[in-house]
Amino acid sequence: MRHLVVRLTVVCVSAALMGVAPTVGVDVMAHEGATGIVKTRMDRFKSSKTSLQDIKRGLKADNWTGLSDEAKELNRWAHEMPSYFPKGSNAPPSEARPAIWQDWDGFMQAVVAYRQASAELVKAI
Repeated sequence: MRHLVVRLTVVCVSAALMGVAPTVGVDVMAHEGATGIVKTRMDRFKSSKTSLQDIKRGLKADNWTGLSDEAKELNRWAHEMPSYFPKGSNAPPSEARPAIWQDWDGFMQAVVAYRQASAELVKAI
């Protein structure tokens, strides 16, 4: 039962992260030339993607080692994320879309959904 709950929660976290990711850009991996907060932001999204993949692999192999740490890192990023989007940080090579700043409330709704889903994942694991 626990396995099923965690799997469903991972799906919710993935969906919530995808709710944030479209506002950031299609390819958050392509951060050639990025520096400072833009590079850190891109690295954090890449790390989140890796954490989700690791959790999915662990569940598939029924290996729970480290899954709690990965889930906690996703939740930590969910809480820190808005501070990585200060005004003016969308100049190239940033792939963050202007919509983040134009519709900050909408962006924050997506972030809150990600926070909630990642908190549920932490509890489930």
